[in-house]
Amino acid sequence: MQFDEPLGHNDGTVKGRKIFECNPGCGAFVRGHNVTTGDFPERDPFASDDEEDHKNCDHAHDDDEDEI
Repeated sequence: MQFDEPLGHNDGTVKGRKIFECNPGCGAFVRGHNVTTGDFPERDPFASDDEEDHKNCDHAHDDDEDEI
């Protein structure tokens, strides 16, 4: 798989064999059932994981109110 951003682990090469072409760090070898495709927003490399999770939520969330 080729990522739009350098979120991967390789450049399309495994054990010295070039399987596909991509920039360094933009490739990953994954099983098909672990892949979700779509047009996702770019990640902010300076945001914490918690900030990214909240920023990309589809629903409104009020931290001051507990859900029952």
